[in-house]
This record gives sequence, C-alpha cells and structure tokens, in this order.
Amino acid sequence: MTFYTGSMKRRVGYEIGRDPMVDEVMRGWQRRYCQFMDTSICVTTFNVNGKTPPDVIHKWFSDANISDFYAIGLQEMDLSVGTYIIDNPKKVEEWINCIKASLPESADNYRVVSSMRLIGIFLVIFQSNFSCVKVSQISASYIATGISMFVNKLGNKGGTAISLRLNDTLVCFVNCHLAAGNEELDRRNQDFRDISQLTFAHGLSIYDHDAVFWFGDLNYRLKTENSGWSNEMVREIASSSKFPLLFQFDQLREQQAVGQVFVGFREPELLPFRPTYKYDVGTSSWDTIACRCATIFKRSKIKALAKAILAALARNNGFRIK
Repeated sequence: MTFYTGSMKRRVGYEIGRDPMVDEVMRGWQRRYCQFMDTSICVTTFNVNGKTPPDVIHKWFSDANISDFYAIGLQEMDLSVGTYIIDNPKKVEEWINCIKASLPESADNYRVVSSMRLIGIFLVIFQSNFSCVKVSQISASYIATGISMFVNKLGNKGGTAISLRLNDTLVCFVNCHLAAGNEELDRRNQDFRDISQLTFAHGLSIYDHDAVFWFGDLNYRLKTENSGWSNEMVREIASSSKFPLLFQFDQLREQQAVGQVFVGFREPELLPFRPTYKYDVGTSSWDTIACRCATIFKRSKIKALAKAILAALARNNGFRIK
C-alpha cells in the first residue's frame, strides 16, 4: 500500500491547549513567531515474503506525485534462519538499490536519510536532493515482540521507527509487523501496546512527536464467521468495487472503536485498497487452497496520526512544517 500527502497549500490549525488563556495567547503568537512551508511525504508498506527484489519495481511510485520524502516499510524482508543470529547486510543493500531504482525520476535524485532493521522488518527514508527541508535530530530504534528465546525476543514480529526533525517539526515513522493468526487478536493488540513504548536515544517517545505515521503489516482480519457471508461471497465482494462493504467486519476498526489500539489515529479514507491476503504467489488471484474460511482476509493498513494535520491527511492535502 502506498499513501501520499500532497503538496496543496493548506493552513494547519493550532492545537488546542489545556489552559484557555494560554491557548489564546499562543494562537496569537503563532503567526508572529512561526513560519510554515509545505512538504510532501509518500508512505508505503510491503510484505515481501522473503523474496529477492528485482532490479526495479515499475509503477510502485506515482510519477504524478513526486514527493520530498519517501518512507518505505518492508516486512519479511529476510526469512532465512541465519538472520536471527547474524545480520545479513546484503538484503538491505538489495532492497535499497531496488527502491532507489523504482523511485520517480533518477535514483541519483534521492539520498537515504536513515534506516532501521529488525530481522525482516525494515524501514528506510529517502529525501529528494531538491527538497529545501532541513533534516536534523535523526534517531532510529526498534522493539521486538515476537517469539521469546530465554529472556530475549527473536524479532520475527515487532516494530522499527525513525524520528526526524523536519525544520522545527518532529516527525516519527513506525513500521510494524504484528502477530498473525485468526485467534491472535489479543496478541496483536499487545504487540501494538509494546511497540507504543518504544523510545529513541534522544529521549523522545513515539507520542512526543508532532506527527506520527504508523504503517506495516498489522495482520488484523475481516471477522465474518458469524455474519452469514460465505467464503465465495467475501472473495467476490473483495474483488469488486463494492469491497468497502467489508469494512464493517474489520477487526482493526472494531478494536480502535472500543479504545484497545490506535486511539487518536486516523486512516485516510481515500485509499482504494482491497484485502490482498491471501493471493497465490505471483498473481492477483485468491489462494486456491480448499476450505479456507472467509476470515483469512487481513488488512495491511497504513495508519496516520498527526496532532496538527489530521484533517490534512484525511483530505490528502498538504503537510505543513514549521
């Protein structure tokens, strides 16, 4: 899935403070002491199932929406047993080269700002060489939530995160891979809570930032077992323009509504993103293994929270930094 924040100009409103008097003063000072500029960010997430990348992936990024920044989150980048013991930098190099070749225009127009890897969970951020945004205070971190081995977690599930200061705006990107399985809803929720505790070397937590982009393979399913909808019906709807009808069965939306996960986060409503699990490898056809229930469908979703730009993200308009 790929999501763009555009470059249309839009004023972002002041975040309301706790004290009305302080809020009134701060609102008055905003124009006096703050200067804003537009920037654009493309966020994409891709479970690559341990495959070796091609030289280039065509049509991954839109040539019509060239962005200042590209944040790419991969899951299952490396599934080899040895990677749990010895880090294999070759996979990182292969995927960075593939991504650079796939970006709009020339690969020479972009540089890697920062990257972070946890076994198969990889996050990398590129910046255009033509961007005027000053990047500073870079810090990367990770947290493992997967299988325990003695006192440590192996990192087959978890999250990687990068913290940046864009001009004077703190932005955090979180790429995660949560627990899989139809019966692992509680485990997925706990994975989210564990990743939420992640901190960076400069002392900031995820929620200390002005904007947080959270994305990845979240593994929440479509819960249709008691709906009366057959497997064939779900597959047919998922393959058609009527797929938004399936949102009523979305585990993630359900858990968010009851305050279990992603409180305060908002998913862009404009994403025409159908369920993609589980396809036969190399096709856009549903898994042909017999007797799979309708609940196999999962949402590999992008979540976006920004205290001052919720409306801008939801409308796919500009992201302004100060």
